[in-house]
Amino acid sequence: MNGQRTSCIIAALVAATFASPATAQMSVDESARIKAERESISTALQAQDVPAAKHLVLRTAFAKSANPYVKKDILAMAEALGGTELEPFLLSVLQFDSDVRLRIIAVDSISRHGTSNAIQPLLNCAEKDPEGESGWGCVRSQVTARREAYFALADIGLRYPMARSQIVKAISELPVTADNVSDSKIQALYVLTQDRTLITPFYERLKSTNPMERTRGVVAFRFLKLNLAPNELVGLISDPSDDVRTWVALILGEIGDTNTVPILLKAAQDSTLDRPTRCNAIHSLGQMHARTAETALSQLLNDDSVKVSAAIALSQITGQRHPLVPQGYKLE
Repeated sequence: MNGQRTSCIIAALVAATFASPATAQMSVDESARIKAERESISTALQAQDVPAAKHLVLRTAFAKSANPYVKKDILAMAEALGGTELEPFLLSVLQFDSDVRLRIIAVDSISRHGTSNAIQPLLNCAEKDPEGESGWGCVRSQVTARREAYFALADIGLRYPMARSQIVKAISELPVTADNVSDSKIQALYVLTQDRTLITPFYERLKSTNPMERTRGVVAFRFLKLNLAPNELVGLISDPSDDVRTWVALILGEIGDTNTVPILLKAAQDSTLDRPTRCNAIHSLGQMHARTAETALSQLLNDDSVKVSAAIALSQITGQRHPLVPQGYKLE
């Protein structure tokens, strides 16, 4: 991770994100074709009464479609439908689809719903999933689904304890074929084994004199499924580097350790800090549904630099949508 920040909440796992048609500046004709294709699929689904028939509609539509936006929607429909037909569909996308963005979405869904049948295909993906282009317009990069495959293997291992030792052994034997997945292998093994020695290098990064290396260390803790935030990580909320602080503020919320609420609240209220750090701290308080932060967040509604973030967090905590929350914003 390079520590680059958005204006407020850091965008993570960008490779799995599809731009909206408006963002991609589609032509009116293309947007109309996509809309018509989606409506056709919806009509075909409504005509079927049993899940197997609905899945057949989706698989057929996926095979015929040439549009990644529509294919993304189909994968979401299939996951919502669930059933025994879902996993074979997802595995076929993982193994045979040329679009890396769709493979990443399939792996993400497999991580939630996959069985032991997905272990070997995921191992193959983790080892040698081919690079593909992700992004739209001028912002593009070469990515693979390897990282996500490691995380999916860890999730399956947690869900199926009988397969855990098999998965640990197989992951341990996988060669790391790219630098950007070496952390993922360690993270997956730690999730499955809780072997603290595996993540010693991550703690060492936190102590580096290089802010980029400290940022890498902070981000590495994002994927360990921790319940308690390590003191070494929490302390970096006061790091001199904006990037380090911003990531810490975000990841503490993802860990969800309630002991960090006062620390996040202090960062949220500190007007001397950079806006992204404050916004991420506020975001984390909302994500954690921190009731003790409600009064302070209400006061931050008067701070123009963070008032929208405060409104969103308050809405998440109270369950009442605040008028400052942007229209269309999904609170959960």
